[in-house]
Amino acid sequence: MTADDEHRDDPEHLRRPPARVLSANQLVSYNLMRARREADWSQTEVAELLEKYTARGWSNASVSAAERAWQGGRPRRFDASEIVAFSRMFDQPIAYFFMPPEKERYWSKWVGMREFNDGIPDASSVEDAMSLVATDELVRSLSMGSVSQRFELRMSELTLAWLGLTWDGPELKSPIRVRTDELWYEQQTRGVDWADVVEAREAAEEGGQEGGQGDALKFLVTPEEIAQTLDQIMGDVKQSVIRRLLAREGSEGPVDVPPEVRPSNPPKMDENAQRKQTASKEEGRRIGRRLLDGPAGGS
Repeated sequence: MTADDEHRDDPEHLRRPPARVLSANQLVSYNLMRARREADWSQTEVAELLEKYTARGWSNASVSAAERAWQGGRPRRFDASEIVAFSRMFDQPIAYFFMPPEKERYWSKWVGMREFNDGIPDASSVEDAMSLVATDELVRSLSMGSVSQRFELRMSELTLAWLGLTWDGPELKSPIRVRTDELWYEQQTRGVDWADVVEAREAAEEGGQEGGQGDALKFLVTPEEIAQTLDQIMGDVKQSVIRRLLAREGSEGPVDVPPEVRPSNPPKMDENAQRKQTASKEEGRRIGRRLLDGPAGGS
């Protein structure tokens, strides 16, 4: 039984309307409107730019119609070239234009691959069910929180070839936990699970209990987390510097790697190991230069 079935016998003024399912094209329509408003551009300015980017006729009226499509206006199907043009115009990644609205009033567990009558798919229709994508799956895909090994390999090759950078795929993590000083003390001294304490605290606040200034919520970050983040940032900086030096070495001759980016306390090696390491470095430089030359430089 669905939530709608549970309220079917309620009086009409108490029934909750079923959640409206937005299609992929309606998400693009919504985000086009949102991006334009965030940029503080007029519809006329957007139309002029779109004409230049797509070599098609755009007007104030056509931009307005494209933005209204997500609210139940005339359906609008956006093609790939238009979405790429939106991305360039508003300096947003392509994924931005497929993000569902954050406002709770527009929340739905599903996104449609096509439009439905009144935005409501037919629960008894197999075709309608096949046209639905779970919203949480869409968000995971947009965030690239779960990608295939083939995607990782291709993205690593592309970022190295075109950007000279190493791609380290995005990682989904649990939200930052918010605690108060009192909650932190209670957890440490009494061994109480902080989640249970927060739940109890929220229930108390909803019940109308007053709190003082000391009850303000604060973010708690441990020194270990800060040190770990700084180490990761410095490691990325060192790798970037070394890659740039190797790239420059091909055009300007040998370049000494500065001491600050060299590994600290290198282990002592015998002459045979040093020769092997030198040969390995030379091979690494050749491979790095070949990759940094990009597809145009490949044979």
